[in-house]
Amino acid sequence: MATTTVQELVVAFLDYAKATLKPTNYAHNRVALIDFLIELYWNDKTTADSSTLKCLRLVRNKMIQSGRFCWEMVNEYTVEWL
Repeated sequence: MATTTVQELVVAFLDYAKATLKPTNYAHNRVALIDFLIELYWNDKTTADSSTLKCLRLVRNKMIQSGRFCWEMVNEYTVEWL
């Protein structure tokens, strides 16, 4: 049975976001995904079905710790990814 990796899920989400979001929203999502989610999970073979809310919390915490995003943006990204 084939499983989808987090890496494949990120690529699929970016394709979806590019097709459905305003360019600025797409750009913000792309930056957040590349800088945080990919940093944590790109080089491993973590499957999307095994990534849990714990994984999302790790990404969210990295975003908060970076100081680059306000709480509103962090929460907005988190909701979009769910």
